[in-house]
Amino acid sequence: MPLTVNTFVSDGSVLLAFDMPQPDSTFAGFAIQCTPKGAEPYYLLNRLNFTSGVSKNTTPDQRVWTTSDKAPFQKYYWLHFPPEANGTKQFDYKVTAMYFQKGFGLKAGDTAQATFLKDRFRPDLLRAHNVWVAKAVVAPDGKVISAPTGTPFTEPQYVVPDAIRADHLSTKAEQKLSQSQHAATMSTKYVTVALILALVLFFAGIATKFRNPKVQAALVALALVFCVFGLVRMLTMRQLF
Repeated sequence: MPLTVNTFVSDGSVLLAFDMPQPDSTFAGFAIQCTPKGAEPYYLLNRLNFTSGVSKNTTPDQRVWTTSDKAPFQKYYWLHFPPEANGTKQFDYKVTAMYFQKGFGLKAGDTAQATFLKDRFRPDLLRAHNVWVAKAVVAPDGKVISAPTGTPFTEPQYVVPDAIRADHLSTKAEQKLSQSQHAATMSTKYVTVALILALVLFFAGIATKFRNPKVQAALVALALVFCVFGLVRMLTMRQLF
């Protein structure tokens, strides 16, 4: 059985899992090369290597990072956090089993490649992808003469159900927000009317505490003014009808 690679994708990271027959004593580990779509390939870096020691006293500034083709990962899995994950949507991985050579150095053994994106396309994206790929001009020998313009994401067949639902919910949320703002405005108006009518009761009630007829008349007049103003304001609020 040759070397095989499985990918498990989450937000911003890819777990690479390797499988291969039991290797011999010259097996050194795995070299991992990553190729972001539209960018140059690069080997993942390993903080462990065959020339520099690392201990609990090693500070981050003292660490020497080495490409995995020279310092293979000695695990059957590796978790990669591509720094380009925010802008790039496809990554190709090439995993190579590395072996020690007689004398010095490393040599490459079996190689396996994994493209983690296409195998996990949703049906709507796969449909758009197939339409986009069909636009390419391909020679009889399989060589691509002219690549299609744009991307599968720009094809009209690409429709994200969750995006449609999100737009619908966003519209409903804006409607609810508008309703809540209107309700808050009406609540303020009702509270204002209640305060005005409370002032009517206050001035009318306090007028009885004074013996001076002029003061009593002034307070009652003030209460009548607030009463008229409050009634007019209340009656002009259509929500009361």
